[in-house]
Amino acid sequence: MINDRPSPQGAYDRDAWSHWDDTDGDGCDARQQALIAASISPPQVDYYRCQVIAGDWFSAYDGVSTDDPSDFDVDHLVPLANAHQSGGWAWDAPTRRLFANAQVNLWPVSASSNRSKGSRTPDEWRPARTEVWCEFAVRWTTVKVFWGLTATTSERDALGSMLDTCSSLPPPPSGF
Repeated sequence: MINDRPSPQGAYDRDAWSHWDDTDGDGCDARQQALIAASISPPQVDYYRCQVIAGDWFSAYDGVSTDDPSDFDVDHLVPLANAHQSGGWAWDAPTRRLFANAQVNLWPVSASSNRSKGSRTPDEWRPARTEVWCEFAVRWTTVKVFWGLTATTSERDALGSMLDTCSSLPPPPSGF
């Protein structure tokens, strides 16, 4: 749904969105799970603490590669601040927690690209690598639709232009 005049009740507070939690009870928090899933090679994990210590990662946003998990951030593709602005302000704490830790909304990327993106939307920021625009837009749209979040007209238009780069639409991501 398009909403060019969102009117969230209350200010966004990142602490109200409990993140990097172990929501499935397997002993690994959402950040570690995202790193494990995204490693190109089998990651080395200290399973006693569920801490990823090595692997191979590629940042789809800017093409940076690393074997050190501390070089990468795990981006909330649809930023928590945007989710708040787009309707998440009305969610209860358990729903905010589920959203903040949903694997489909987490994307390990270089720290510099994650920080340049911040909480900006696709009409304000796009990955440097145009090769990933299709996947980025599909994932963004899927997350917004699944969680019932709104988009602005300029956000929708930017996503449409990113989707125009798709040679064919990939299947929607899993992980909800």
